[in-house]
Amino acid sequence: LGLTGLTVEIMKTTFQRPRPGETIEFSLSSNVACLVPFIQAFTLNVNPNPCQKSFKSCPSGHTSAVWSIFLSSLIILKQQQS
Repeated sequence: LGLTGLTVEIMKTTFQRPRPGETIEFSLSSNVACLVPFIQAFTLNVNPNPCQKSFKSCPSGHTSAVWSIFLSSLIILKQQQS
């Protein structure tokens, strides 16, 4: 989990993708001053950050942790069967 978590944090800091609710296209908020345009996953965010929010939406830390545990469990089970 340590290496996975570190990798995810580096990617989040590098790509700085906003959460959907912080984008113009998907927000339900009427305060448009803090909204930014939607960007695709794994695309560098070059848009200005008007309200200094922490844009760390992608990749998902929870999803990567679950996959890390799942794959580690598979490897351990496979080794025990041998």
